[in-house]
Amino acid sequence: MATIWKRKDRDVWVVDFRDASGRRFRLSVPTRDEAEDLLAEKIKERKHAPLTPHDRTLTLADYTARWLQAARSQLAPITVQNYTQHLTVHILPRLGRIRVADLRRRHVKDFLTTLCSTTNAHGRPFAKNSLRLIKAALSTVLTDAVDDELLFANPVMQLGRSKKHSATRMTTDELITRVRPMTWAQAQTVSQMLTTLDREHLLDVRYTMLLTLLLKTGMRPSEALALQRGDLDLSQRTVRVERAATIGGQVKSTKTRDVRTVDLSASLLPTLTAYQHWLEVESMSGRWGESPWLFPNDQGTLLDERHMRRVFHRVLRRAGLPTFRLYDLRHTFASLLLSSAVPLLYVSHQLGHTNPTTTLKYYARWIPSGDRRYVDVLDRASGASWHQPLAPGGHPPASASESAEFPRGLSATPSPPTHDDESTTTHPRCARRDSWLTPSPAAVRQIDWW
Repeated sequence: MATIWKRKDRDVWVVDFRDASGRRFRLSVPTRDEAEDLLAEKIKERKHAPLTPHDRTLTLADYTARWLQAARSQLAPITVQNYTQHLTVHILPRLGRIRVADLRRRHVKDFLTTLCSTTNAHGRPFAKNSLRLIKAALSTVLTDAVDDELLFANPVMQLGRSKKHSATRMTTDELITRVRPMTWAQAQTVSQMLTTLDREHLLDVRYTMLLTLLLKTGMRPSEALALQRGDLDLSQRTVRVERAATIGGQVKSTKTRDVRTVDLSASLLPTLTAYQHWLEVESMSGRWGESPWLFPNDQGTLLDERHMRRVFHRVLRRAGLPTFRLYDLRHTFASLLLSSAVPLLYVSHQLGHTNPTTTLKYYARWIPSGDRRYVDVLDRASGASWHQPLAPGGHPPASASESAEFPRGLSATPSPPTHDDESTTTHPRCARRDSWLTPSPAAVRQIDWW
């Protein structure tokens, strides 16, 4: 029978147990809590089948090599590339010689602590997001080790969750600081520079059109690169987004694995029409054959996103603007629409977020709050009636002045509250009808500035 007890001659606790083969062990730990945790772990181990001799000696380095070989056929190339870098550069030099069966939470804690006190290849301390990605790579490998019955629990899971300030856990504020959209003036400058470079034949038409489309639709760069000609519906001013490009020219589903329809602004129609005509002429000349892609390279396959980023940075330098990421064009689209009072759910649908709370989490600071005291509407609407005696029917009599406070078609008697995002409601303070999915004409005209 497994048990714990405290030694009388030393200030330690003993975990007394037998393994699956019946062999008895007595392990000492400093505290009772550690003894209880160790006992629970040993009881869990006893319920599982014993490891084979080969599994008992399998090191993390050997298992990782086998895991990466299998991952190449299951994960996207960019994911495998990132995992390989984190594992070979940071994780295996410190944990690679440890046997997988012996890997414990203390090993992971010591590894992360050491990593926090060292510097990266550029001589700077590791950013919290870098530590998070390294930890995630190790956790992914060990999760499969649990599934392969080499471990009984993933020692990385829930690590640091109980601490208020974790070394690898990014707060909401830290995530939001990574969102750096352009201002209206900067977005207009980029649009004008693209037009100038295209007119002077200093930038390929494909790059001009692609950057313009990213700026005015909010698509992810990988989604725009994987567009096909048939995805455009210029008669309905929409584009269908159903796939994304990866490193190496491969195609996968979108990030959320959903298919969505994105609206196109009126100013994009003549530009896209002219671009489609240019594509047809180039295809007929035999430049890249019958390629289905909307943005093909000279071989008729997908453009490389890394090269697209370099082109974008050259455009920024030519325009005299600070450095932005290619993905910041997506942030620019969202922030400019929300700052123009476009409904949150409409923007969330355009971006392809599964849940509108994701949009709100990253872009709430661009939603105009106004400085009006909207709570005063209660005083205007029913302030007088609260001080009048109730009529026999239980409701205060409505005066002509009270009824005048409400727009035509609304009763002076307050109705049950209705959420703006679930229905179309006429508000006493503005006397207009708002749709949760359609932006105002003024907002659309603002977007067509560029």
